[in-house]
Amino acid sequence: MIPFPSSTEVCIVGAGPSGLACALGLAARQIPFVIVDALEQGHNSLRAVLMQVNALEALGTLHPELSAEIVADGIQ
Repeated sequence: MIPFPSSTEVCIVGAGPSGLACALGLAARQIPFVIVDALEQGHNSLRAVLMQVNALEALGTLHPELSAEIVADGIQ
């Protein structure tokens, strides 16, 4: 387990797609945050087989390179 910091600006509950998207946005703005999840690190993998277009577009505004990589690797 990774040690929990003594203070932070934001605590994100859940390391799913929404929580990780929130983390990307905060990191881009240099806002300190921590992510807490019910599962241990390494056991909380993304299991999605479908990504909605609006989710992909939102991800593109936060991290264009990652969005492009998902499109390139995905089956359309």
